Amino acid sequence: MNHWENVKELFKDPTIDINEGDWTIFHWACWNENYEIVDLLLQDFRVNIQKPDKNGITGSLIARQFGFVKIIKRILASGREVDLRILNTSKKYQKNHEEITNLLIFYQSQSEKIQFQLREELDLPSIF
Repeated sequence: MNHWENVKELFKDPTIDINEGDWTIFHWACWNENYEIVDLLLQDFRVNIQKPDKNGITGSLIARQFGFVKIIKRILASGREVDLRILNTSKKYQKNHEEITNLLIFYQSQSEKIQFQLREELDLPSIF
């Protein structure tokens, strides 16, 4: 069993504080571009996806800074509250800067439409 399988098993235990630590499971899943775990975490409202680390970094910000478009799309598709500060944190030289910036700007004005389109594009479950 790999470590992500262990995460999925631990996640089932209601006594585990899944938001504990400086970097949460959500931070690690975003950092590792683990779509399966990100999807799992986004579906559980116990997970605080906006929890910053000691430097103010959230999982969303990690995805933004490293140009992880599919992670950003999953976060937007989830319907969870999005920290739109990530819109202003990228530099033009960063990977996928323009694509992510345009997506976030469009999301600000038409969030429900974007959520629906992304759920279809990513073939995400209807519980998102």
